[in-house]
Amino acid sequence: MLQSNPVHKKIPVLLHNGKPVCESMIIVQYIEETWSSKAPNLVPKDPYDRAIARFWVAFVDDKVGPCIRGIFMGRGDEQQKAVEELVANFLWLEEALRTSGKAYFGGDEIGLVDIALGSRSQWIKILEKVTNIVLIEPEKMPLLRA
Repeated sequence: MLQSNPVHKKIPVLLHNGKPVCESMIIVQYIEETWSSKAPNLVPKDPYDRAIARFWVAFVDDKVGPCIRGIFMGRGDEQQKAVEELVANFLWLEEALRTSGKAYFGGDEIGLVDIALGSRSQWIKILEKVTNIVLIEPEKMPLLRA
């Protein structure tokens, strides 16, 4: 599989009709576009809603992912800074979900943003256990904690 992603040399890689599709969110969007009649809608049909979903996916990739790595790899002040940034980012996500009034970022069904964030949920639980730090406080972030 690593040969199918010569640029990043990492997985995941989806092989479809002998052609590689690389990177998690790109794969999800490819699946949506390729099998849209057979799969649930992961990406909103409305162009504005689709842009908003892509914004939050980029936010998760660009802000949440690096903070998770910073907590795993950092020590002392560096780790504490990553914790503070991650909690602040989670508060933004909580607010976005709260103001939507929906159960999921995708609306009434799981969508692209839910997958992007959900793919990191196990790492977040591991971090909380290993560091003994609560990253998603139930009182402040009940929707993300659910």
